[in-house]
Amino acid sequence: MTSTIYALKVKGMEQEVFRSLQQGEGRFGWSYIENADLHYLRDKWRKGGWDSLTTEGQACYQCFLLDIKPNDNVVFVNVPQWGQCTLARVTGPYFWKKDDADFNYRFHVDPESVRVFDRNDAIVPRRLSAKLKLQGRWWRLYDRDLFRQLLSERGRDLFCASSPALNISTHYRMSQKPREATAVFREKSPYADNRLYG
Repeated sequence: MTSTIYALKVKGMEQEVFRSLQQGEGRFGWSYIENADLHYLRDKWRKGGWDSLTTEGQACYQCFLLDIKPNDNVVFVNVPQWGQCTLARVTGPYFWKKDDADFNYRFHVDPESVRVFDRNDAIVPRRLSAKLKLQGRWWRLYDRDLFRQLLSERGRDLFCASSPALNISTHYRMSQKPREATAVFREKSPYADNRLYG
């Protein structure tokens, strides 16, 4: 089955979401009402129609999250910092866990797949860089060829080592030591075998 690449924005919770990704959990906002569980909202809509949802319920109904599946990939834009993007491979479907005021929409990710890159890096193809600057809460990225380019031998030097398993600061530029970085990437990264495109 072909995987999907989602671009997500999480304004105001960048650092929290980044830490959560490192711990194996992706998070998304628009879940601020008492019961914004998408399964609940979907069932209510199916039984009573769209107007059966409150105005806030309609705003919170981010139904695309119900389509996220294992081996899809997410790119969090401006996470952990403005201009940076964090890539992760999904390992489990959407679930609801309300333990915060918002960002209670969740899905499991492989913490060792978490990689940070600068969308303005010269290695990033211009078309892809532009798409990572779009406005909106989320969108799909169909540029598989461009992501393959990022994950190629040349593109591996793009990534910062963000995974705790690598024991390297997230601000350490892998391109500072390209030979060492490539070796680490090959050994540790689930993207080294192109599993981005399952």
